[in-house]
Amino acid sequence: MMKQPNIQDLRKLIIFTFTFAFSAVLFGQQDFNNFKTLVSEGPIPADFTSRTSEKIADDINAGRVKMESTVATKKYLDAIHSSIDEMLLSGYVVYGDEVSEYVKSVAENMLKNSPDLSNKFRYYTIKSNETNALSTDQGIIFVTTGLISQLSSEAQLAYVLAHEIAHYTEHHVQNGYQERLKNANKRNRIERMSSYAKDLEFAADRLALKLYHDAGYSVDEIIPTFDVLMYSYLPFDDAAFPRDYFNSTNVFVPESEFGTKTYAIKTNENYDDDNSSHPNIRKRKDAINEALRSYSDWDTIVNNFGDERFNYIRNVARFESLRTNIIDGELCQALYSIFLLEQEFPNSVYLKRTKALTWLSMMQLNAENDLSKMLPSQSDYEGESANLYYFIKNLKSKEVAAFGLRQTYDLKKENPEDEYFNLVYERAVKSAAKTETFVLKEFNSKSMKERLAEMKVEEEKPVVVDTVASSKSKYDKIKTKTDINSSKSVDTSNFAMYILPDIIQDPLFLKLHTKYKNEIDSIEAEKLAFQKLSKKERKQVLREQNSSVNSAGFDLEKVVLVEPTINFVRKSTTIQQKEGMEDKFITSIENASEEVGVEMQTVAKQTLATGETKEFNERNAYFSFLNQASNYPGIDIFPVDFQRLKDYTADRGTSMLLFTSADYDFSPNLNPLLYVYSAVLFPTLPITLFVYTPIKLIQGTTTTYATIVFDTNQGRALTVKYNTVHSKPKPNINQAYYYHLLKKLNQSSN
Repeated sequence: MMKQPNIQDLRKLIIFTFTFAFSAVLFGQQDFNNFKTLVSEGPIPADFTSRTSEKIADDINAGRVKMESTVATKKYLDAIHSSIDEMLLSGYVVYGDEVSEYVKSVAENMLKNSPDLSNKFRYYTIKSNETNALSTDQGIIFVTTGLISQLSSEAQLAYVLAHEIAHYTEHHVQNGYQERLKNANKRNRIERMSSYAKDLEFAADRLALKLYHDAGYSVDEIIPTFDVLMYSYLPFDDAAFPRDYFNSTNVFVPESEFGTKTYAIKTNENYDDDNSSHPNIRKRKDAINEALRSYSDWDTIVNNFGDERFNYIRNVARFESLRTNIIDGELCQALYSIFLLEQEFPNSVYLKRTKALTWLSMMQLNAENDLSKMLPSQSDYEGESANLYYFIKNLKSKEVAAFGLRQTYDLKKENPEDEYFNLVYERAVKSAAKTETFVLKEFNSKSMKERLAEMKVEEEKPVVVDTVASSKSKYDKIKTKTDINSSKSVDTSNFAMYILPDIIQDPLFLKLHTKYKNEIDSIEAEKLAFQKLSKKERKQVLREQNSSVNSAGFDLEKVVLVEPTINFVRKSTTIQQKEGMEDKFITSIENASEEVGVEMQTVAKQTLATGETKEFNERNAYFSFLNQASNYPGIDIFPVDFQRLKDYTADRGTSMLLFTSADYDFSPNLNPLLYVYSAVLFPTLPITLFVYTPIKLIQGTTTTYATIVFDTNQGRALTVKYNTVHSKPKPNINQAYYYHLLKKLNQSSN
């Protein structure tokens, strides 16, 4: 389907200048108890609505970029604009939001004496936990929420922005691109490119100092900015994780479960950078310290717009990081970040909701036996967060299910009228029922604290020799010791079996668990019965399923068509041609839906020019849903943007989303020797030219259609369809294909 660009891909495609690899009145200030994700505000900038081909044509007509030839200029502009637009429309970028506006205010303050230069920049935020700042030669400066979350002051942000501005004023994007072209076919290309890039980085660091100095920021914040760069791969703080964090009335976790090892920070600022395009941190610090000798009369500004505003914006970015963690499947990281934020916001409903969703996501992955590959590798453990990661990684499957159930149950009980907690809890019960090792009778009806208290009372009683017990066999004694409900034996290493005493006695839980368990057992019985069929019988069953009108049985009377795309394997296809074919592609699908009687509403980049920011935010939410679903394959996800999607469903009158693409390839497998032989053996030449060649051309021309229909209410794909035809993606072919597809999907509702 639609591959979402990441920042690393963008960096490679654009050949970005410098990537500062960090791997007062606030309008509408957020209530962190009920945090809402960043959305775009105000009119849609032309950067988002103008077509890529239009931007390229404008640059050519204005002569903005001049290289050694027209072809080289066109190639450069194609690469740059395509990559930038891919990021702008990726679903990760927002404009006019409070983070972007804060970044803009800091940059404009530094450029207050250069209004002409200041007016050339636009500032957008990328909702990503990668810590980066990116600049383009069009005057766009991107910052990530990951960058903001890691900083300690506004001054550090100012230095990063000054560095990006320096790259822009010195045309480092174009220079870097041309240097790469010159060295493309030379030996030791990596070394040559690295040397050149390092020179640019040192130059930008030096040039940034003047802007930073003239703005009055403190010299003491410069070197710490490079420390932010060095340690940015770690969580935004390194606070010790309490070993009693999970303990409550019903939960007791022995401290030993967190391990005893201390995990040191491994980063070395003087790492080997021979094959890196950027100099290491030690070299950059040394170069900056040398450059600082040219400056005096430093001011002492740390937060020009105030401590309160900086801390607020940073908290926005930190809260935003939780949403990104869940979308990306970084669940241990999410739990640790929640713990960090709870120190300042202990009553935040948003943090509680995120915690419930994080545990649900772990339970769902666990039930599918996919959790382990989503957890950090022990070789990557560093700092205080490692204790939590160690604990989670060492939980057995049934313990993950028990902990998730405990957490979601308690949060639901604390917020009984909140739809969010109730829905998450219900799915948690289903996930527990689906977990093979989660067996209710294995859990104790009393908590660990109650058992330990009983043990203490028993120890104080007079010892009575049990002659019957002494005559028991070894195996009877073992069974007695492992009796989970025996107060005479409490194995604290089996602590998870004591954390559900009230839940396993809750009639509503038991009813819900039984319901889901019966459903799951029924499905498993069907699978087992299918496996017992003969090969011939299996084929017949599959044939009947494939010929059914709509095995999913869903109503497709209304659907939102999201960003249909055409992907070309042929490199000769121009951007303008691709845009024109995508326009026709959308029209073909809309025409087909009208013929079938499906009400289709399109949300795509093509509709942004005539739409509003509300639609842009809606499009971003759909992309986030798709990204979340792709990271949890085969799982009925609970959308991270649950309330927003619920609102869009109400506005659109449907929860159905249709994502589709057409991949076009032309690779005819022609045998040149056959033409030589045919020319010699004249009678065969007409056959070769008029029979063999057309057949090969047809066979070599393929369009593969991929379609997924999602239901945001259920959080899952209702159907996935792939089909290949030997034809170009012509409008009539597209319309015919989608007519038959939509008709088949819609018949169940007619």
